[in-house]
Amino acid sequence: MENLENLRNLSSLCLNSNEISDIVGLVTLTKLYELELVGNKIEEITGLEPLRRLYTLVFWSNQIQEIKGLDRLENFTELDLTGNLITEIKGLDTFLNLYDLDLLRKKIREFKRLNNPNLEELWIRDNPLPKEAKKKIYEKYYKDIY
Repeated sequence: MENLENLRNLSSLCLNSNEISDIVGLVTLTKLYELELVGNKIEEITGLEPLRRLYTLVFWSNQIQEIKGLDRLENFTELDLTGNLITEIKGLDTFLNLYDLDLLRKKIREFKRLNNPNLEELWIRDNPLPKEAKKKIYEKYYKDIY
């Protein structure tokens, strides 16, 4: 992601299907509120700390195994990690503004209760969760989980 440093007023960035493996070169994009990196080769979410205005993060179909690297982005409201390699939901409880979480087509086998007061939409279909866990999620979030 070269040659982006002069785009200081950029508010939305879509870099889908570019074979990107590392999130670098975005530190000067402090006005960025939406970031899409779909269909790349990203294994870790890193380098987003200076982007405190981000509220939408879309990382479909990458190689991400853990939900981490987001702890300084307290304002984001939408997180889409569909089709990654995540097996466990953890590290999201501190995001009080999170209202839309997409974890479709993962390898999640266990679901622990989320404590995000504004979470309204949880998409977790196509995961190998036990039926009882799916039932609890459905009762809490009323979404398409099957």
